[in-house]
Parts: sequence; structure tokens; C-alpha cells
Amino acid sequence: VYYYQKMSDALRRFFRPALTTGSIDKPWFVSRGYLVFIPDIHYREGQAGQSVLESVVSGTRFVSERMYVDAERIGIQGHSFGGYETNFLAAHTGNLFTAAASAAGATNFISYLKHYDSRLYPGLYFDDWHLGAGGQYRLGGQSLWKSLNSYIANSPLFKAHHVTVPLFIMHNKGDFAVPWPQAVEFYIALRRLGRLVWLIQDDEGQHGVSGRAALNYTRCLTDFFNSYLLR
Repeated sequence: VYYYQKMSDALRRFFRPALTTGSIDKPWFVSRGYLVFIPDIHYREGQAGQSVLESVVSGTRFVSERMYVDAERIGIQGHSFGGYETNFLAAHTGNLFTAAASAAGATNFISYLKHYDSRLYPGLYFDDWHLGAGGQYRLGGQSLWKSLNSYIANSPLFKAHHVTVPLFIMHNKGDFAVPWPQAVEFYIALRRLGRLVWLIQDDEGQHGVSGRAALNYTRCLTDFFNSYLLR
């Protein structure tokens, strides 16, 4: 299952076969025996995570009723905002999914705020408006101090103890959009909880990977999903 926000406008789009640089390359996985399901997500303000949960879970359950779908071997993957969505789903869906992979996704909106420091991340172009007062994360149009519960409820880190699905994370130190420590926080929490989690990074990469790093990432991601979904 792959998702971002609403992608039904690409229903008849031709996806060019390529390496995975962040989001999975659909033709690559379809040609290897996978069905790739891409649901639209309908959001409510202040409840981005819950909206993801409702849309992806209901869509997955609907598709899993098809005779050609193995409901016991379903994986999820997302990049950037989709990576955040993967982290949230991993922390809120129990054993529904068999394997999860996130790339460059947020995990803790409280610590996310402190990373808006150009001295640490010169290319970071977001500000607290992107988190609280509007923008993609839809945290209710309020700052942290006015909407603390929303920041916590939408942060996957605070539900790390509920993660049971094996999680493969790709995040790079040079990420200009989502700070690399977001992945480190989640990874360390899951390791301390004894969960199955992997974190890889490319020191030359930014919000995604390219070139030889993309080849390596594609191989690692494919091996990860194959080991859990095609066994």
C-alpha cells in the first residue's frame, strides 16, 4: 500500500520504471509479483494521523477481500509526508500490516519545532506555520502551546510502544525538508522497546537518494519486502 495525500488523478498515468529514490517505484514492484494499492486520504483539520488511519485501513480492508490479495502479507510504504504517514500507521494498526517502510518521515512534532535552526539545517525551508498554523501536517491551526494534545496525538513517537510491525527506515543527514533526528528518535525508541527496526542513511543524500545510493536503497527495500511478503 502506497499513499501520499490524494493520488487518484494519476489513475491513468504511465509510471516510468526506475530506481526507488524515496517513494517506491510502482513498476519495479508490480513486475516482481506485487499489487500496489494507492488510496486517497481525506483529512480533517487537527487529525492528520487519524485521517490517514481511517482512509488507509478501510481501503486496505476493502482491497484485501479480493481473491487475488493475500491479506496476511500486506506491506506499506511512504516518503516524506508519506513517510510520516507510514510511521503513524505502524504505531496504530497492530498486526494489520506485515511490513512497513518509511523514508524521510516525521515522528515527533514537538522536537520537530526545535530543528528550525538555519545554523543546523541551512536548507530547511519550513517554519512553525507549516506545523501548527496550517500546511501539510494540519495540526489545527494552533501553536504547540495552544494545541499540545494535537501535537502529541499526531506524533508517532508517543505510540512507539504500540508498534509491532517490522519497520525499515531510510533518512539522510542532509535532509532539507525533514530533519534527520526525527528518524533517529523513532529508531532509538523502537530499539529500546525491542522492536524489529532498521535505519539506513546515505551521507551524500538529502530528502531522497540518487545514483548508486538509489540502487542500494532499491535493493535493500526490495529485499526487506521480499523477506516478509513473498516468503
